[in-house]
Amino acid sequence: MVSHRYRYQLGFTLVELVLVLVVASIVAITAGSKFFRADDANLYSASDNTLALLHQVQLISMQDTANLATRCPTLVFSSSAIGVATSAQCTTAASFVVNSANPEQIILDEIALQISQQGTELTLPVLIRFDSWGRPQGACGNGCTINLNHSVGQRQICVSSQGYISSC
Repeated sequence: MVSHRYRYQLGFTLVELVLVLVVASIVAITAGSKFFRADDANLYSASDNTLALLHQVQLISMQDTANLATRCPTLVFSSSAIGVATSAQCTTAASFVVNSANPEQIILDEIALQISQQGTELTLPVLIRFDSWGRPQGACGNGCTINLNHSVGQRQICVSSQGYISSC
């Protein structure tokens, strides 16, 4: 009698694994480009950087416990850029010179900016300041919504009258 030895294969061959990885890579590259575009990245980057600047200005204001009227950290929203004011910070003429190398500025390029308070659109430029408790003053004193619009979508940032700042 001849004994038969069966050899059981466990797992996959190297060729099968490489083939699956190649096919999965092609699908990921093709499908990924449909979901993630550079325009999306620009919109999300502008939104995240705006949130960061709002928090920065709020924190600087909250550190001013003596309520000095000489510092006045101010965030200026214009139609072409968003930035921390570098001149006339304590006045209604607060402004900055646009500089793409400045990390405290966001160049909007193809992003349209709109700020509304209780359903009413505010005229740009809009200045946002905070008191020593972190509550918004001036244009957003009663809370406001910052809309960043692009052809690929829209991002909103809410600033409440109590000082809560978040994506909405």
